[in-house]
Amino acid sequence: MVLCIFLSIGGITVNMCRSNRVSTMKVTINREECTSCGTCWEQCPDMFEENPDDSKNQIVEKHRVKGNIAEGVPPEEFEDCTRSAAEDCCAEVIHIEDS
Repeated sequence: MVLCIFLSIGGITVNMCRSNRVSTMKVTINREECTSCGTCWEQCPDMFEENPDDSKNQIVEKHRVKGNIAEGVPPEEFEDCTRSAAEDCCAEVIHIEDS
């Protein structure tokens, strides 16, 4: 479903739409093989971050599946950067599953 609001202010009409589509993308990180290059958290810091204990990639807490630091579901607005981070990962440890 898409929700749109139309406002007319001083003869100018503005429309704002927002989708409430739920992401169907699931991300899994093979943390054992991560080289800590940082490409993922530089490209998509809203989805990936450096683990302070081992310097490896992990999913940002609010996007984790059941608290698992290696599994997550990105909101729709982060799907593109998540996919780019996976494609550019030199160790190829970020795996995306579209359902």
